[in-house]
Amino acid sequence: MTTGHGIFFDGVTSARREVAVELAPQALRISASDGTVLAEWPYQALETLSARDNVLRLGKAGSPVLARLEVRDPQLAAAIDERSLPVDRSRRGERRMRTKVIVRQAGAREPRQPPRRRRFRMRK
Repeated sequence: MTTGHGIFFDGVTSARREVAVELAPQALRISASDGTVLAEWPYQALETLSARDNVLRLGKAGSPVLARLEVRDPQLAAAIDERSLPVDRSRRGERRMRTKVIVRQAGAREPRQPPRRRRFRMRK
């Protein structure tokens, strides 16, 4: 199991807490220094929040509480990226989508125009 350190903001107070981050099989577990579990977020519920390039800032999607976790360790950030589909620091999803769009555009043709009907006038 991968572990590391991070900075946790509980979203209720402005207190900054040094925490232990544990990558459990189904969820990211955030624990205080005394071992108390402060939060446990399923990997599918993670969302990336804006931050500097060297910081991975995460929150729980759809949560009414603005709790967030900051990870500065590149190995731990990469391990979280591997386990969580919504977290995409490597831009794999973006590249995959761009490839799909290019393939669809290459396969698309202009629609064929139906043949024009000739109108005949009847002579008297």
